[in-house]
Amino acid sequence: MSPRPTESRGMTRRYGLFVGGVRLAGLVVLAGLLLPGCSNRDRVNQIEGQEPWRNIELPPLPDFELAPKLRLLIWRDYFDPEVLQRFETHYGVELEITFFENNSDLEQRYRADPEAFDLLMPSSYMVERFINADLLAKIDKQMIPNLGNVAPIFFQAEYDRELQYSVPFFYSYLGVAFNSNYLRSLPRDFELTSESREENLILYGYRSLLDENRITIASQLLQNGFDHNSTNPEHVELIIDQLIANSAERGIRFLADDLPTALIKNEILIAACWSGAAGYALEENPAIRFVLPTGPKFLEIDSLVILKASPYQATAKFLINYLLIPAMAGANTNYSFYANSSETSRPFVSRDILIGPSYMNAPAGTSILLKDLGDFEDFYEQEWDRMKSLLQPVPPKIPLRTSPRATVQEDDFGRQNQSMP
Repeated sequence: MSPRPTESRGMTRRYGLFVGGVRLAGLVVLAGLLLPGCSNRDRVNQIEGQEPWRNIELPPLPDFELAPKLRLLIWRDYFDPEVLQRFETHYGVELEITFFENNSDLEQRYRADPEAFDLLMPSSYMVERFINADLLAKIDKQMIPNLGNVAPIFFQAEYDRELQYSVPFFYSYLGVAFNSNYLRSLPRDFELTSESREENLILYGYRSLLDENRITIASQLLQNGFDHNSTNPEHVELIIDQLIANSAERGIRFLADDLPTALIKNEILIAACWSGAAGYALEENPAIRFVLPTGPKFLEIDSLVILKASPYQATAKFLINYLLIPAMAGANTNYSFYANSSETSRPFVSRDILIGPSYMNAPAGTSILLKDLGDFEDFYEQEWDRMKSLLQPVPPKIPLRTSPRATVQEDDFGRQNQSMP
């Protein structure tokens, strides 16, 4: 999951400041009734005078020598760069950061150079894969006392019970984001259709599913009555054939990092979207709304893990502990719009984010996770590549009006003309 595009994909970034099966309770509601205006970070500044994380006293230096550098492979735009810079400046540890596009990209980058990184940030099913491959160092909870700030529910994740190998940082639900100026009926599933024939005509070319093979195939498997972690080749082939047909028939595109921007600019009017990304899109476009479809709810948990081969495991744990400081966790959510795992960070999170899509949770017992499918993951990749090779452009059939609402104007003869609603 990535909230918004800011830098080229897979870019390595040096800050250069070196100085020395989870269940979440809650109600499914229609989110997005926020006011437009300045950013959440600006609101925090206006209310607090200064973001509180800048003023807190940091933990003292540990009783061991910190490494001069840590190498991170993480999602783009999750951590506020200034929060990371403060760690670098205060503790004299350079953070060399590489961003990845999706979990497949993370795995490929790691496999290409297994000794190039210390910390990775995979999603739940990829954490499970790395655990199964015995690639991760165990989490020493005594060295990460702020792990106690993580909500107890995350310690029950089936892929890593009691958090022996991973530390959850952010979570998000897959739902449907849509533009309320153009779509009046409430979407109910990932078909991305309206009950209105006229709206469906308008929506052609303005629909998007995620360009993320595991989650998109899983959502369609579930919609067809199959196991969302199916390893049946016929099921996966059927879903891919349907996606190819639906793309042409309904005008569906497949977007990844560029989806929030497309929603903001009204280039996409309805999309399968992560709740955190929907929160960011809403901040910039007040017409955006977000719902969780009926049935099971897809949950993704993004965690930091330490590679067993890393020579800097102690320093990596020290960084994790720093990022779990409540004010730091809150600052990172204010920056990324993704809900974080720390219960104690809530007072530091913008109220607009807390009441928006980002913190929308599913009713107890309805959350589902993807699982590691082992070598069968390759078949998903193969079929996804087949689909991408066969997709045709789907330009909109009807250009959008400059204003979605009815307006009254005078023509050259002074008569009033009302535009179509």
